[in-house]
Amino acid sequence: MRPWAGRAWWLAPVCLGTVLVLDAQRARAPSYLVLGLLDEPAHLLTTSIAVLAVLAVATWRGGRAEPAFAVAALAAGNLIDADHLPQVLGTDVLTRGTARPYPHSLATVALLLAAAPAVGGRAAAALRGAAFGVAVHLVRDVGTSPVALLWPGSSRGFEVPHREYATALVAVTAVAVLASRLTARARPARGTPPERRAGA
Repeated sequence: MRPWAGRAWWLAPVCLGTVLVLDAQRARAPSYLVLGLLDEPAHLLTTSIAVLAVLAVATWRGGRAEPAFAVAALAAGNLIDADHLPQVLGTDVLTRGTARPYPHSLATVALLLAAAPAVGGRAAAALRGAAFGVAVHLVRDVGTSPVALLWPGSSRGFEVPHREYATALVAVTAVAVLASRLTARARPARGTPPERRAGA
């Protein structure tokens, strides 16, 4: 049986198309609530594309997919937005002087990566996944509005045009599809005649 990575090549393009549709609606969002309802699924799908690419490449190279990494990445890619809650409730305790809450910075990624070696095993894979998920979240955020990536060292907000984020997402989707197709070719289904395996 082919690995999942060889059979699920279509997932990343579906996620990409859905993100682009959601983002096309963001400019017409009538309220912060509606904006969030569009943005959170787009964050989840963006992280999903990145995770699919990582797992597809790992499988193609003969590695083993770490479920803890994937699950933690997908969770952290959205849970990081819980730091917006104080602002929603009317306090700037996490946003004083910055465009986004303080945890929306590379410091969070660094802390998660630094903690991984201390725990080891599945927990370490989960922490690495969480760091990956937060990093992907920040990549999307800088394509939608300023983010103080270098906090607490600097409160400067970094931002790139949305088209650059979209271009990067297309590139990652292409990597996921290519690695998936290469995996499918490298590991033919059981029972396939030898001449077909050789591409005859």
